[in-house]
Amino acid sequence: MRMDRQIEIHSKTVTKNEDGRPITEYVLLKTMAAGVTHLFGGEYFAAAAIKQEDTIKFTTRFDESVTTEMRIKFRDKMYEITFIDNIKEQDMWMEIKAKVI
Repeated sequence: MRMDRQIEIHSKTVTKNEDGRPITEYVLLKTMAAGVTHLFGGEYFAAAAIKQEDTIKFTTRFDESVTTEMRIKFRDKMYEITFIDNIKEQDMWMEIKAKVI
C-alpha cells in the first residue's frame, strides 16, 4: 500500500464559553502519511446494509495515541473514526475505518 496521502488527526477538546457552557472543538493533533481506499465488493455491501457506505479506509503506520474519539481531516472533509485495526497485532501498521461527517 502506498502511503501517498496526507491526513490530519484531530483530537476533541472541551472548553467553556463566556456563559460557562461547554464547547466541543476538534483541534489538529498531528499529520500522518496514509494510504486511502474506499470500500468495495462484499465489504461495501455489508457497510451499505447498516448505512455505512460512506466509509473510507486509511492505512498508516501504527500509532497507539490515535483513538476512536478522534477525527480525520482528508481533502477538506471531516471523518469520524469508527474502527481501528492494529494489523496482525504487530504494532507496525493500522487500518482506520472512518465515515464522513
